[in-house]
Amino acid sequence: VFTKVYKEEQRKFMLNTYHKVLAVRHPVLRLISAYKDKFFDILYSQRHNEHIIETYRTAPVDPFSPYVNRPTWLEFMHFVLEHEKSQGDVHWMRYESLCQPCKHNYDSIIKLETIDEDVKDFLRF
Repeated sequence: VFTKVYKEEQRKFMLNTYHKVLAVRHPVLRLISAYKDKFFDILYSQRHNEHIIETYRTAPVDPFSPYVNRPTWLEFMHFVLEHEKSQGDVHWMRYESLCQPCKHNYDSIIKLETIDEDVKDFLRF
């Protein structure tokens, strides 16, 4: 929650006076989106692909498969589960670590899957 952007005093003021909104997404949809976004994007994937493939690939992949040089979904899931805290990425970190909902007592929680309805309720405040 904006930990590096504002000084401690500013953060406290904002947390005590602003209406705090947490936008969430279903965990599986979030992981699918991260996988597509990160591992089908050449620039990002080059940094992680080799490590994930070397660590988690247990069987050879068809040389004509799109997964020859990128992790499969299963390899990605193994990586996420084993590295969620130490090498977490905001795209798959748990909300409890990323947004600290128990610590910050959000005023509203909106789901991206139902954002149209949730925003209507939120805007009534």
